Amino acid sequence: MAIGQDVNLLRPLVTGRIIDNYIGQKITVIGYVPKSHPNGTSFELKASDDQEIKVMLTDPIKDLVYGLVEVIGVSKGNKTILADEIILHENANEFDTGSLNQLTEVLSHVDDFWKCSLEN
Repeated sequence: MAIGQDVNLLRPLVTGRIIDNYIGQKITVIGYVPKSHPNGTSFELKASDDQEIKVMLTDPIKDLVYGLVEVIGVSKGNKTILADEIILHENANEFDTGSLNQLTEVLSHVDDFWKCSLEN
């Protein structure tokens, strides 16, 4: 199997504006963490479009989450994601949120983008 052809691993990249369009689906959202809760069970994420998203964790974490993060999980509605995986990114100052928003907007208007790309 070629890289990227496991359909179970594919998920849409979303912003805070459209996260609730994907309730019950696995998604990816990227943003900055302005506030972590000390109990380690959740944190706030300021998505690339400046919308606030609540990130819920199934297992509490001991370290504070900070900076630019990528969250992979399931959209639960009310701008909430239940995280399966959190990826911390270095060099957050170099990240272009404007371009990410444009890409996300374009991809959100393409029906079944991954199916189209896997068939070609």
